[in-house]
Amino acid sequence: MPKQITDIDKIRRLPWLALGTLTVNIFMVLAFSGSVFILFLNELGLNKTRIGFLLALIPLCQVLSLFIAPALARFGFKRAYLLFQILRNIAMCFILLTPWIVSRYSGEALFPWVATVIFLFSIGRAVSETAIWPWSQEMVPHRMRGKFIAVNNFITTLAVMITVLAAGFIIGRYEGVGKFIVLISVGLFFGFLSLFFYSMVLGANPCAREFRNRGNFWR
Repeated sequence: MPKQITDIDKIRRLPWLALGTLTVNIFMVLAFSGSVFILFLNELGLNKTRIGFLLALIPLCQVLSLFIAPALARFGFKRAYLLFQILRNIAMCFILLTPWIVSRYSGEALFPWVATVIFLFSIGRAVSETAIWPWSQEMVPHRMRGKFIAVNNFITTLAVMITVLAAGFIIGRYEGVGKFIVLISVGLFFGFLSLFFYSMVLGANPCAREFRNRGNFWR
């Protein structure tokens, strides 16, 4: 029988969770959800319609959560989160090849290439985001969840503000698409680093097996 996870076990791993949240938010700001990515697409020469389409792919793929949640519950939320975070980060790595794709295959290949990368990234993100919410209920003991989330959000927000200021300084100081490649590369570094931190957080409590064995949320 698996060892029961206690609140003490969870509390000991909370620093890893805080570091994971911090680094994954820096990744988000630099790689896809902040102004850096929008300005990157604009620098590539994409018009507003195409940029809007690419950005819409990310929340649109979140509809997958309605269909994959039961399977993720059986697979294991922690395992699913880490696996699909790895896949989405790998997908985003291909965005770094965009300048080479344009120079090799001309500007006509730009939009299909970026759209494919963002679509694959969005699928990986949708699956991992679906897994993180139920897993997060197991990460932090109920009696200290509010305090932990408040402190964690404050530290993360401060780090994100510093990241945005640093990114703005680099964008304003340097010219060309290379500055965005550097910023996205830094974001990817933090994205992969967050995977290590999250891997140190405890998985679902064995008592959640009843939920995983229900087989369908619609019953």
